[in-house]
Amino acid sequence: MKITKQLMENAYQLIGKTKEEIYTLLGTPDYLELEGTQLIYIIRNWFRRNALILELDTDDTVESAEPVYDIEISKAG
Repeated sequence: MKITKQLMENAYQLIGKTKEEIYTLLGTPDYLELEGTQLIYIIRNWFRRNALILELDTDDTVESAEPVYDIEISKAG
């Protein structure tokens, strides 16, 4: 499943899904996993970058889903 504008606007629908269900729905490209408690999907197109931040509980279940629009990603140098 591609992360679309509709999914970003309705990210709450991902709450309650497990990490494995998220991988199945959204795939694994362009995501970061931070300390096992967050999944961050980066959505890129030619004019902006957005992110979908999923907070996981101790059972690897999504407890919150937050879309972030127009983020800046700097390269470490």
